[in-house]
Amino acid sequence: MLKEKDMEMRLSCTSVSRACAALLLTVVLTKTCWADPGNSKPEVRTYRSPGGIITEIREKTTGTLSDKDREHVATLALNAMHYVRDARNDLDAASTPEASADIDKALKVLAIVRQLLPKTAISTRVVDAEGRVLHEDRRELELAEVPLEEVSADVDILRPLRPGSKSSNPPGRELLESDVVETSLSLNIGYVERRLHEAKRSLSSDPDRADEALQLALVDGIVVTTDRFEDPMLEVRDALWYAHRAISSRQYPEAKANLNEARKALATYNATTGGADRQELNALSEEITAVQQQIAHPGAETQVESSRRVERALQRILHLFGRRTSSSTMNPPQAVLPAEDR
Repeated sequence: MLKEKDMEMRLSCTSVSRACAALLLTVVLTKTCWADPGNSKPEVRTYRSPGGIITEIREKTTGTLSDKDREHVATLALNAMHYVRDARNDLDAASTPEASADIDKALKVLAIVRQLLPKTAISTRVVDAEGRVLHEDRRELELAEVPLEEVSADVDILRPLRPGSKSSNPPGRELLESDVVETSLSLNIGYVERRLHEAKRSLSSDPDRADEALQLALVDGIVVTTDRFEDPMLEVRDALWYAHRAISSRQYPEAKANLNEARKALATYNATTGGADRQELNALSEEITAVQQQIAHPGAETQVESSRRVERALQRILHLFGRRTSSSTMNPPQAVLPAEDR
């Protein structure tokens, strides 16, 4: 177990703001992809029991949103929350009429947001073996949470490498783990509306309760979700970058440690999801091993030759990384290093 002082975390890559870039309608008993403009045919699921009871569920989504529309929805949702904040300020100033007006504005904007959202109609019909209807129901569902913003970052966990007692070199850094951390903000539109109605009812009779309802709308109405997952290819990429930096400054123990981490992460990825890239990944692993052997006995040309080899390996990984993710923006984490380390 590493002590906290032996680890340092670095954020790499650019935090990307994608306001409403990928709205997903997630509701109970339905799965709707509104990114497909041609999603007009209903989805039908049928279940049959041995006793002859048949349940049929039909789902149909109406309405689509373009990327610009999604940004529009997020902007309106945030605008509504500004009115909620203003209503609290009005209450603090004992301006009940103004607070009531701001609550009405917030509710009106949220109603507009609901009009913009795609809706899914779900019909349920249950019949027996003779065709008699046992149960029939129809409901319309829409997005429960409106995404506002999403931020993605790569997190590198590093451990300082202690130099030998006779060494005058500063401590190196060994990459221990690379994770992707994604944080998203969304608005629970139904919860906010309920709190606003509660505040509206309490404005005159119980201002404190109204203020509490508005505070809950502001605090609990915004949902923060954080997901963290490992990506071996990300670890290979960053380990090679740290190794390249170490070789450039002739910090060969640091380079060797990071090359070892790159090789292990490469083996993990290759064993699980290498697929069509397996042959190239094996060749990369052999190249990394060869560089490790080269820097184990450094000579006059070691720095230049090994640096070039690691740089080529890094470029090949970046090519594979971009091809796998359909992205060409997978940059090494040099932008996050402290100034004194650049």
